[in-house]
Amino acid sequence: MSSLVQRVNIISLYRAKLRICVSMGYTYGNWNTKFIYKNKQLMQKIKPKYIINQRNPGTIIWNNVRIQYKNNLYEPDLEYIDYLIDNGFS
Repeated sequence: MSSLVQRVNIISLYRAKLRICVSMGYTYGNWNTKFIYKNKQLMQKIKPKYIINQRNPGTIIWNNVRIQYKNNLYEPDLEYIDYLIDNGFS
């Protein structure tokens, strides 16, 4: 996949996830580092039921999406970027 197509997909995915989180109660600029979990920790220890029962599940989800975006912003490996895009859409 070309770099331009990857960039368009990443921006589209980012905006779509932001819209979902806003509909779940996230307010723009509500950044809090206490809601950041490692990917394995988020999938194993933090159950989806726990996130849904929180007062603001959109904040938990968006803070983790945002930190993953920032951590992989300058990734040079195009195949790894494709993997991350596929993972993001799943």
